[in-house]
Amino acid sequence: MTPGRLPTGGQYQAAVQNPGRCFTDPVLRDAVPQRTALGLPKPISGNFASVFPMTAPSGERYAVKCFTRDVPHQLQRYELISARLHALRPWWGTDFVFQPEGVRVEGVAYPILRMDWIEAVSLTRWVDAVVDAGGADALDGLADRFDAVVAELAAAGIAHGDLQHGNVLVRDDGELRIIDYDGMYFPGLAGLPSDEVGHPNFQPPGRTPADYGPAMDRFSARLISLSLRAIAADPPLWDRFNPDHEEYLLLDQSDFADPLASKHLAEILAHDDARVRGLGTFVRDCLPLPLEAMPDPTARTAAPPKAAAAAPAPADAGPASAAAPASTLPAWLSGRIAARPATGGAEEAAGVGAGADAGPVAEGGGAARGSAMVWALRVLVALAVAGLVAAGAGIGTGAAGVALGGVAGLAVCGGVAYVLYRRGVSGTAGGGARVGGLERRRDELDARVKEIGAAYEVRRREARAAFDAEVAGRVRRRDELAAELAGIEGERRDEGFRLLAARQAAHVAERLASVVLAPREVDGLSTLDIVHLKAAGITRPSDFSGIVYRAGHRSAPGARPLQVPYIQRPDGTEIKVTGIGEAKARRLEWWRNRHVTLARRDQPTRLPPGDEADLDARYAPRLASVREALTRARSHADAHGPREDLTRALARLDAEQRDAQRPVTEERTRVGQALQAARATADG
Repeated sequence: MTPGRLPTGGQYQAAVQNPGRCFTDPVLRDAVPQRTALGLPKPISGNFASVFPMTAPSGERYAVKCFTRDVPHQLQRYELISARLHALRPWWGTDFVFQPEGVRVEGVAYPILRMDWIEAVSLTRWVDAVVDAGGADALDGLADRFDAVVAELAAAGIAHGDLQHGNVLVRDDGELRIIDYDGMYFPGLAGLPSDEVGHPNFQPPGRTPADYGPAMDRFSARLISLSLRAIAADPPLWDRFNPDHEEYLLLDQSDFADPLASKHLAEILAHDDARVRGLGTFVRDCLPLPLEAMPDPTARTAAPPKAAAAAPAPADAGPASAAAPASTLPAWLSGRIAARPATGGAEEAAGVGAGADAGPVAEGGGAARGSAMVWALRVLVALAVAGLVAAGAGIGTGAAGVALGGVAGLAVCGGVAYVLYRRGVSGTAGGGARVGGLERRRDELDARVKEIGAAYEVRRREARAAFDAEVAGRVRRRDELAAELAGIEGERRDEGFRLLAARQAAHVAERLASVVLAPREVDGLSTLDIVHLKAAGITRPSDFSGIVYRAGHRSAPGARPLQVPYIQRPDGTEIKVTGIGEAKARRLEWWRNRHVTLARRDQPTRLPPGDEADLDARYAPRLASVREALTRARSHADAHGPREDLTRALARLDAEQRDAQRPVTEERTRVGQALQAARATADG
């Protein structure tokens, strides 16, 4: 880059009209800029750069950033960031190539950034579309993928510095792309701090440029993740808290500046759903802290998956132990999902009725024990009557007989009543124990349903992660082949330029060799001068390549030193010719340059057809092979097939989960019914 003032946006626009001349990148030389209604390259103007959308012949689209204002250290940062991302090749990133002399404007080279043009929408636009479509699960899935991006950034020692709605893009297939690396941090940039402090709606109010470091993303990353999960838990929050769909999710800088007065934060903290409250708790607790003291989002325990609701068995469902529907996984997905988790549903269901406190035994026994007291009272009355009858029968035997019969009857009655009373008390206590046992079993079954749901949620996440990795690998292969094709095409083009330059040089040399030095050819040269030049071997313009001037002695005190001319031969040697001073040497040099200009006017501007055919023949096999591979890779990179595979795999996992949970939920129903009866009996 030439030091000095950078070009204006208008100067870049004029240069980009001819990509083949202004760009040094072979990919951009053949690219076509997007144009305005007037046919000029269309710039997207920013604070310190103009960005030009370009489309290569292969169909790949690029954004070319040309700098209009010199930001201290920024170009050096770009160079280091470009090298780091090229080595890392992250699936969430974009092509980011810094070229120190990427564009020539009015003959001077200046730096550019070449980036992939991403066909995607901002995070807020995507959230709005998903909420309108009722896709709460998609929000949770995006939050999972976003957490994976944050974890990968941290693992690579990188902090983005400005995670926000406009820098988190979502493609049609749900893939995430993170853009705008101007404020990025990694250890190699520690000495080149950034002046950026991020979007205020995604940063704590106290953030300053001094916070530049690995903790920059701790607030924004957690805020985005928790906001997505809160919207998934309660989608109407989106339109109520952000009705105009502005540049934030649920909370903005006004909520961060005065959290005690924030109505939105207060409502979130009082919400019924724990995931919504989690957002409010994080914001409330972290705002007073410096970034370094905030919890690292990559170190936290992942949010537990939502418990999958037990799906009712269809009317034509088979036995609970029926196998899951057969579905052969595609090769790219096989081995990337954990084996089917053991459910223990049938075995546990078989063991429920065997316990002393469960099943039909508890149901029937509870009813018998509950009525024991009533039965005892009835028997007591009957025995009392019998005692009185016995006493009456003893009338004929005298008073002593009557007394003895009455006492005996009452004693028998009291004894029987006591025994029955103790049995009733024991039965009541046993009923309470059985209620407790059923409640414990109910809780165990509820936990088992959640456990099965969590296990299958892990497998679904693995399937989605495998899909992301598969598509990223296919896209990476496509990009590698596109770069290889561009390299071969550039190699062929450069060789053509070299061959043409050689033919042009031969043409000029031939023309110069046809001109002979004569007295009338150069004004000011005498016949003796020409004799001296011929003696030195200088008879044609082709006999020398130029003249250099070196300072000699001064002609008088204070005068400019004389310039002594030395004629340069084509082999690089120099010679001083007698009688040829500075003035005559400059006339001789002018004479040679005039003939060079005349020779270049009719030099060839294209390679002869034979040379072009020879080049094509030598490069055609490599170009054809890579183009064919690139065509296959582009078709392979289409995520339609893998997405269908993923849909089938997720449907299979859903069916397996229903089959695994069915015996548990059926037993849960039986236990619930038994528990209801036991409670009613114990209360009676």
